[in-house]
Amino acid sequence: MSETDLQFLGDRLKSHYRELILDAFIVNLNDRSILLQKRSLDRKLFPGFWDPVGGHLEEGESLAECLRREIREESTMTLDSILALVHQFEWDTDKSVLNLQFVCFAAGTPKHEAGKVSEVRWVREDQLAELGSGALTPPIREGLFKAFNFLRMK
Repeated sequence: MSETDLQFLGDRLKSHYRELILDAFIVNLNDRSILLQKRSLDRKLFPGFWDPVGGHLEEGESLAECLRREIREESTMTLDSILALVHQFEWDTDKSVLNLQFVCFAAGTPKHEAGKVSEVRWVREDQLAELGSGALTPPIREGLFKAFNFLRMK
């Protein structure tokens, strides 16, 4: 996705939603895997669940800037490119919050954010069962399947 497309999308969505949350499904084309992180058990929301890298859009930040920052903060990796928006959903608990899930390339070796994440793992689609039943929230699972579907087309 181009920076211009992302800027247009971000400007449009900011006028309709109180808050935007962005997730980066960082992909490895060599083995068709996606980077996931396991939330620490002491996290307030979704402790012990697996998530992509991501977080809240900050005031004055573009979608691309947010993805760059979150990838750097949560994995120490560097965003190379944003390939596609594969899934979006409103939070059931607050319809003024929209979550956007992107497929991205990033460079570097992932490291987990101490205190927030207990583990990071590259996961292929055939390894999802190894994460455990109920290890993904339904919207994260749906986005992850859409990200794997995107990978199959590459």
